[in-house]
Amino acid sequence: RSSRRSSLSRFLARARSSVAASKSSSTAPNFDVVVGNEAADLDSMVSAVAYALLRAETKKQNNSVVPLVNIPRREFALRGEASLVFQRAGLQDPVNELVFVDDLGEDADAVRKWIERNAAAVRLVDHNRLAQGYEYLAERVVDIIDHHKDEQLYLDARGKRHSGRNIQVVGSCATLVAERIRSEAEHLLTGDDGAGLAGLLLSTIVLDTNNMSAATKKGTPLDGEMIKYLQGIANYDDLDALNSELTRLRSDVSHLTPAQLLIKDTKYGTVNGVSYGIATVPQSLQACVAASDGFDQSIRDFAEERKLDLVGVMTTYMNDNDEFSRQLLLHSAGDGGALARSMAQQFVDTSSLDLESLSDAVFVDQDDMVAMQQRNVAASRKQVRPLVCDFLAKL
Repeated sequence: RSSRRSSLSRFLARARSSVAASKSSSTAPNFDVVVGNEAADLDSMVSAVAYALLRAETKKQNNSVVPLVNIPRREFALRGEASLVFQRAGLQDPVNELVFVDDLGEDADAVRKWIERNAAAVRLVDHNRLAQGYEYLAERVVDIIDHHKDEQLYLDARGKRHSGRNIQVVGSCATLVAERIRSEAEHLLTGDDGAGLAGLLLSTIVLDTNNMSAATKKGTPLDGEMIKYLQGIANYDDLDALNSELTRLRSDVSHLTPAQLLIKDTKYGTVNGVSYGIATVPQSLQACVAASDGFDQSIRDFAEERKLDLVGVMTTYMNDNDEFSRQLLLHSAGDGGALARSMAQQFVDTSSLDLESLSDAVFVDQDDMVAMQQRNVAASRKQVRPLVCDFLAKL
């Protein structure tokens, strides 16, 4: 590896330095903060970093642009695929080069104080509703790039200094960011060390779309177009091998405790006063139970610690026939499981998830949990979360 730092590494060093300097500055700088969603999966991290790089390259004002990874630094270790992808893009020590939420402050109050003092503009990537606890930023949202259902918020996020709202249902937010970079500053991809950035975006899109797999139906024509474009720059020959490698790293949870497993890739929200968290877990419920006697209690503890009324656990795994499979578990706290059972019944009756009770008695004796096989494997959290929100909105 060359000792010369990549342009991406230098950009992040400037961002970290600016954040550190702001803590002791008597005047509040005008930061442009690009932030991904609270699950902070690879797509959110990469989209935030790549889009911030673009904004720093094309900005006309003197704001420091900061890509914010929306988790504490210690949780980065739970995301093995992210470490590898960022290293290949030119970061020698990603966990110490990225900007994490605890770089802004040691707790939520300190983070809020920093943002309210320093953030002139907030740009959302990979989500279009501010994460729980960040609602106070609504007036500062100037820009959205996302691939989830449009919640029709921050509709004035457009104007002279704004890029506006770009919300399209595609397989990966990184696809939309790559398209924007190609359109506005293609030299970031085609220049001297553009292959690193191209590889960063390519790896993310390949993983998010399962390399355009027909079985999981996650990819769209635009995802395919960006994969082809980026592949030509990044010089990756075997995308199936890349997808397998990253999927294996993302799915390797053998070193994680149940508590870590439940926070690794989770999205939170509140609807109608009901707080929820939906975790994606890359192994079957049966494997979770086999690995930890108290997995059901870990779910209850998770709900209590995070003050959640409802917990959803969506599993993804390969079954004994080597077929991609999904399960859905719902748990509600404080009501003996009534909300979970009611939601599960409605999903069985009316949704397209094609759910059926698990036949092998996983959690069968737990009144506060409902575990189901999800036969519609094309429906990811991106589709299930709106169903949860719609159900809660009608309570």
